[in-house]
Amino acid sequence: MPCEGGAHLAQSASSSQRNQSAVRQRLLTGRPFLNPRSEPKTDTRTYELVVGENAETLKAADHITSTSRGATLSCRGMAPVSSAAATAQRAPRIFLSYSHDSPEHAARVLALAFQLRRDGVDARIDQFDAFPPEGWPQWCARQILDSDYVVLICTATYRQRFLGYEKPGAGRGVKWEGKILQNILYRDERNTRFQPVVFSKDDERFIPESVAGMTWTLLTSFGAADPGYATLVQRFSGGRLLTPLPDLAPLPLRSKPRASPTTLLLSIGHASFHFC
Repeated sequence: MPCEGGAHLAQSASSSQRNQSAVRQRLLTGRPFLNPRSEPKTDTRTYELVVGENAETLKAADHITSTSRGATLSCRGMAPVSSAAATAQRAPRIFLSYSHDSPEHAARVLALAFQLRRDGVDARIDQFDAFPPEGWPQWCARQILDSDYVVLICTATYRQRFLGYEKPGAGRGVKWEGKILQNILYRDERNTRFQPVVFSKDDERFIPESVAGMTWTLLTSFGAADPGYATLVQRFSGGRLLTPLPDLAPLPLRSKPRASPTTLLLSIGHASFHFC
């Protein structure tokens, strides 16, 4: 980790005041420690690094390598970046939980995912990965557990499946996600990650009761002109300026055939594809 030219170095090892000043002066000015014709050497003394105005000290048994072009500080012994700092640097990860009400509804959810990614949010949906090798149950669980936020796109069909009112064999994905989400809410006794949204004001009544007491968001268009969308991105980013992410190629959705004695096996095979 190279240190900025404005950093101040104070030698903590016991040495004469003269040598201490000389080391500091050479590091600040970039002057070589050695004669240009001399061979590079390594100074293994311990230094204390005081960074900028924050006066944050980092002590490490680092080594300073000097060459004919100047001095380079190698911070080998410094502590690695904390997990909190690493989280702050990466894009927020979002999982979109929704029901396949119609091809038009699925296309609108896909458009939302695309726009979130263009705005620097790592949005994930099933349409980006139609054949997960781990299978749909584990895929859904990992998406919920590994995401910073889960967006619940609420409709009449979504609520029916989320609360387990859907008929057997239909909407297994939302049924499964609803169980996982409600188990987390039951365990934590509060909601800090699950964000209900609706595409129409009339759909407010379809927000599942287990999250109905939370702040919900109306999305009418996906862009800065939509107050709901702008608020959503602001929450996900924490006010940070995010870097746009590339679009992911969606896989085409297939319609489920109606169950019949001759197509039952085919329907089961497609149900695995359309788990959500």
